[in-house]
Amino acid sequence: MEGKSEWGVAHEVWQAFAKHHEELRIKGNAAAFHNFLRRAKAPLVAADAIRIANGKHWIAHRERFALVAFELLTQQGVTE
Repeated sequence: MEGKSEWGVAHEVWQAFAKHHEELRIKGNAAAFHNFLRRAKAPLVAADAIRIANGKHWIAHRERFALVAFELLTQQGVTE
């Protein structure tokens, strides 16, 4: 298997997303991800952008997470 998997540890995918989208002025740290997830978990799960792995931690689909997170963060009602 070449390159990165399309799935990654969710807080690491969040960190890469925050770095790539500096225009959104979001922090890439674990606390910011946790705060975002509290508000955005349902739409992220519905879009199959995040899943629970081994019943313990969140994993994120790199492409779908970025698309859904961007839409959520650029609409009213969801903030960091």
